[in-house]
Amino acid sequence: MQRSGFFGNLSGLAGWISRLAMLNLQWVSLNLPVLIIGFYILFTPMETILPIHFVLMLIWMPLVCLPSTIAVVIKIREWIVMKEHIGGQQTYWSYLKENYSRKIFFSLWLTLYWFIWIAAFFFLNMLLPVLGTVLVFIGLVLFVYTLNSISMYAHYDIPNRPLLKRTFSITISSPFLFIAVLAINVFSWYFSVTVFPILIPFFTVSISLFVSFWVFYRARLNANQNT
Repeated sequence: MQRSGFFGNLSGLAGWISRLAMLNLQWVSLNLPVLIIGFYILFTPMETILPIHFVLMLIWMPLVCLPSTIAVVIKIREWIVMKEHIGGQQTYWSYLKENYSRKIFFSLWLTLYWFIWIAAFFFLNMLLPVLGTVLVFIGLVLFVYTLNSISMYAHYDIPNRPLLKRTFSITISSPFLFIAVLAINVFSWYFSVTVFPILIPFFTVSISLFVSFWVFYRARLNANQNT
């Protein structure tokens, strides 16, 4: 028997909180090393950061970080798009293992883009500091492109290279989607890191990815209706 009214809404909210927290904890359990390195790079003077820190992150990204993030978004898509098919739902771990080799090859492309950006940021910024602002902007575009690519992977059954090309077109042609995804993630991570760090192990990743995919999904529905 389903509850209705206040207690029904409260029960539904509690269910969403527990699902998002569990999903976040599963992601953190796999990505704790990259979180530690990332916070070290973020809060440590530049001169103390070693190339090995970036090397470790670039190794972790295609093998664990990006595939596990893709699995989070696939699970979120299940909740948003396929919520009526409750009996067919899979676990986060089954989504992670499913087509894992394809996830790695997909992630290698994104990691290559990040490697090029990191190399350009450090070397070009040292030679021509005036390029720093331009490179930061490119980094923000790459960040949104990465999240949109993951949403595309979760939502469409398209080969990796055409998917990445189509995502680039969507990212640069939809200002609302770009600004919304960027604002959601900047705010959630800034608030979590500077104000309420306890959110990071329990909610930051799952909530930011949930809202990012929801915005992406609504934008694609609107685009399809207008064509």
